[in-house]
Amino acid sequence: MFKKSIFLTIFLSLILFNSARTQQQDIDIRIRGTNTRYEPGDWTSFSMTRWMTSLAEGREYVYFGTSGGVTRYNFYSHKWDTPWTTSDGLADNFVQAVAYDMNTDYFWCSTPQGVSVNRTTFRRWENYFKDEIGLDQDDDIVSIGFDDRYVWLETKFGNYLSSENQQGYFSTISASNVPIEQINWFGQRANNLGKLPNLFMHDGYFFDSGGFIRDYRLNTYKVTSYFRDPWNVIWISSWGLGAGKADARIEILELMPYGLFIKNVNAVEMDYDYNIWAGGIGSYGNESGITYWDTNRNTWINYQARFMNDLPSDQVTSIAVDDSCIWFGTEYGVACFAPDKNEWQTYDVSAGLGDNYVFDVEVDEENVWIGTLNGLSQIQKDSLGTKKFRIQEIARKDLLRKKVYDIEIMQNLLWLGTEYGVYIYDKADKSGGFEDDPNGPMNDEVRAVGIFEDKEVWFGLKDGVEVFYMDSTAWGGAPERRFLSSTFVNYLVVDEFSAWVATDDGVLKYDKERKRWAHFTVEDGLLSNIVNCIMLDGDYVWFGTPEGLTKFYWNAPYRID
Repeated sequence: MFKKSIFLTIFLSLILFNSARTQQQDIDIRIRGTNTRYEPGDWTSFSMTRWMTSLAEGREYVYFGTSGGVTRYNFYSHKWDTPWTTSDGLADNFVQAVAYDMNTDYFWCSTPQGVSVNRTTFRRWENYFKDEIGLDQDDDIVSIGFDDRYVWLETKFGNYLSSENQQGYFSTISASNVPIEQINWFGQRANNLGKLPNLFMHDGYFFDSGGFIRDYRLNTYKVTSYFRDPWNVIWISSWGLGAGKADARIEILELMPYGLFIKNVNAVEMDYDYNIWAGGIGSYGNESGITYWDTNRNTWINYQARFMNDLPSDQVTSIAVDDSCIWFGTEYGVACFAPDKNEWQTYDVSAGLGDNYVFDVEVDEENVWIGTLNGLSQIQKDSLGTKKFRIQEIARKDLLRKKVYDIEIMQNLLWLGTEYGVYIYDKADKSGGFEDDPNGPMNDEVRAVGIFEDKEVWFGLKDGVEVFYMDSTAWGGAPERRFLSSTFVNYLVVDEFSAWVATDDGVLKYDKERKRWAHFTVEDGLLSNIVNCIMLDGDYVWFGTPEGLTKFYWNAPYRID
């Protein structure tokens, strides 16, 4: 098989992604491998994967090492499969080199933590950390290779290690004793002296055979590796544009977008076609944007404010799905996207919004409710696009200059979490007030609100939760409080069976039937212990974190958490 690979020295630019690698170090946890408490696929995560370092060909997949784990493209079905991340058992999500051993059908990769192997038959990960195999922490593994018996590692400081390919007992080998020419290398050692083929691209991109891709905005992206497979398809990985493939006979390179545009997920919602919208605060490489994931086609699209006149900000704090519009709370107003028309419209203080900084947006049949840095605002939906359109500030006397963090709608009642406690607004009576029962949160800051039908209202505080029961119109306190840790609550969702609580120390789940709390962290499968938002999805639940989006099969019949 004719195979070429170019590996560029790009690790100096990895400073942009230090936060992606320090989360585990901050909490001093080593992921030893696959968590055997769960079945493979119980935890699946998606992150920012267009920043690629390397690629390798396996028997079914082309594997890409990225800043957000290992992505896998099945070249038989022509589809992306789910990525491999720390949720599956990787030691770190920043993957520096990938390799596939055809002798054992084992997949290997290196990360800042060391080297990892997926024994594909058993669907299990094992991780070998640098200090355990005799490497200094700053000596990264840049090449992985195989011969008939051994797996070989090469580091950026010129050290070599080897182990029998069925095992993981590495020993240091003198460079003079390494049979370089007899080893099938991946990563930096796989460099060749030739040039990339000449390829053409659509949509304003230009391919430079010197190892770069340029777009019509004059941005330049490095090609980090490539190879030609037995079907005469050329595969490339790039630093910032993700993967691409080209039929060598036609010589047209097509990009293959996959993954979140920014990894920090502050808000996530599913629309009526079961597609996912995600957004957050932050930028990476001076890029930010909103992610749309068509889950039926498994395609990913991004919307970047810097290139769209009708979208002043893509720094997203909240998302709400309506019949004909997706609403986004942002740092500069509330934005409405009409998918059928592919049109954006943004409303800010000039249209009457209480403040440009939006914490939350919720919709009902008639209105859009917006919590801002300066109170609560309302848009009547039937006024959109008409001369009578206006944004009205609600309960201005009570909520002026008060932060409204969260809004939940229960029939005619709005339950608001504010910086000065719980505010209840009756839409029918157009009146409201702060809840002042001494058994409740009183004047405590309430960052999160969650409701279950017309029966329960849960509130997230800086040190736990409080619950109001509608049938008894009384505060009940946190159930089984003695088992509940005191931690800042970022988000709450409640259904018939459970309450899910997002915190800066993982996720807490209250099982109503068994009357017990469960605690989930990165050791279980979260990408980060800081959890920003939660979305229920039947037997699954989604978690938005600073490191990406995680899907958890919480209702697996073979497991009781």
